[in-house]
This record gives sequence, structure tokens and C-alpha cells, in this order.
Amino acid sequence: MGKMKAFLKTKGAGFYFGVLTTLILLGSFISYLSAANDSYGYDGILIGMYVVALALNAAFLVKDFLDAGAIVTGVTAGLLFGMFIRVRFTYFATGILGISQEGISGGIVLALVSLLLIVFINFIGAFFVRDRNQVEYGKKNV
Repeated sequence: MGKMKAFLKTKGAGFYFGVLTTLILLGSFISYLSAANDSYGYDGILIGMYVVALALNAAFLVKDFLDAGAIVTGVTAGLLFGMFIRVRFTYFATGILGISQEGISGGIVLALVSLLLIVFINFIGAFFVRDRNQVEYGKKNV
């Protein structure tokens, strides 16, 4: 318990924004997996991108390489959002126009909105330091 408390004491607001985005991304992934069992099905590339985004978020939470964690995870979430729109465009178009046999699933909408939320949270989190031991950008205490 003492090591964890000491570890968290050295972390800044950017770290907690990163934790928040990782949790929202995990929720978005679970929402997509639970709601994508419709006639449009699962997309392997989208699932792979979710896994890569989760792995990158986890890696940058452990060690923020080159102080680029918020930027890389934000770009990844933006790419994932674009891929999600590409994969589900027909689904949304037919649902909005009323052509579809099935309605628009709340889980799919939740997954899409949470990806957009992640992009905004990462944008805000990029302005905060992830490690309090940082004196200036790119310099660590010795």
C-alpha cells in the first residue's frame, strides 16, 4: 500500500486524465462488443484498433515515453472514432432514414459518443503534467 501511495503522489492531473480516458475507452469497447451482434456484425479491424488503443493507453500510463502519451492516445482515439464512423455509416444512415429493419442500438451510440468524449478529454489532459517530478518540459529532477 505504501508503494502505491508513493507512486500516486508523484502523478499529476495529466495522469488522472489518462486513467479516465482508459476507463472510458474500455467501457466503449465493452459497449461495442455487447451491441454489435446485429445484422451488421463485428468488424475485425475496429476490434483490433480498440485493442491497440487500450494497449497504448496502458503503456503510456505506466511510462510516458517522450511526454507524448496524451497526444498519441488522442490521435489513436480520433482514428478509432473515424474508423467507427466508416464501419457503421450505413447502419446510422438506414436507421436515421427509417429504412432499417432494426432500430439504432443505444450501445453503438454510447460507444461512438464515448470515443468522441475521449478525444476531448485527451485534448484537455494534454495541457497537464503527468509526472509531478517534471521541472520543465522534457527535464526530470535529478
